[in-house]
Amino acid sequence: MFVGIIQVDLTVPEAADLKGKRRVIRGLKERLRRQFHVDAAEVGILDNCREATLGIALVSNEITHIQKRCQAVLDFIERQPEAAVDDTQMEIL
Repeated sequence: MFVGIIQVDLTVPEAADLKGKRRVIRGLKERLRRQFHVDAAEVGILDNCREATLGIALVSNEITHIQKRCQAVLDFIERQPEAAVDDTQMEIL
């Protein structure tokens, strides 16, 4: 069994308050779950309305599958217009 872990630091430039940021992040998490069947949670920078850190995890029995899915998730997040990717970290256990 292999576990892929992704941490993504995001900027949400259009968010004027925490409610706006949560709306953007919640929508992104839902799209990730629906399209990639991954688990995603906001794991850091909870009190800043323009910055967010997402933790994303997925499990598979093949390491190549994990690598491809992680890269697809990152590519998807980078294409989202409402949030800009500042930094990413990926680890496979």
